[in-house]
Amino acid sequence: MILIINYQASNLNSIINILKRLGIKYKLSENDKDFEECEKLILPGVSNFAYCMKKLMSKNYDKLIKQQVIENKKKILGICSGMQVLGTYSEEGNSNGLNLIQGTIKKMDTKKNIKVPHIGWNKVNFKKNELMEGIEDSSRFYFCHSYYFLPKNNNDII
Repeated sequence: MILIINYQASNLNSIINILKRLGIKYKLSENDKDFEECEKLILPGVSNFAYCMKKLMSKNYDKLIKQQVIENKKKILGICSGMQVLGTYSEEGNSNGLNLIQGTIKKMDTKKNIKVPHIGWNKVNFKKNELMEGIEDSSRFYFCHSYYFLPKNNNDII
């Protein structure tokens, strides 16, 4: 079963709808025991980085996520700001993250003729990997963001 981490800083309905459509069993987090019982985690997010971290810490979910990912080797999918908080630090709110992937969340440079926030469909190229299995390279993905993840180690980029 997949656990969707519910910390009041995300659009849960989008995640729930796609999992239902795919026939994938899921549960919304309600307590610490839910983290132990799940096989995988989804950390959605639609908010400011610092706000997401504040909400995760208020429920002790920051420690539970680290325990499940680091100690119990469970896989986690971070979506939007849920992916960003997996990093070390963010310029958005000058806040520390979970540090599961070393790197910094940086504001997009508006001086490079990039409209910020960046909104729209873009082709994405990626290395073959388990996460993108069944998705063609150069597939289009929708983006709506003003920050990007700059990992410390380029091996963390797929």
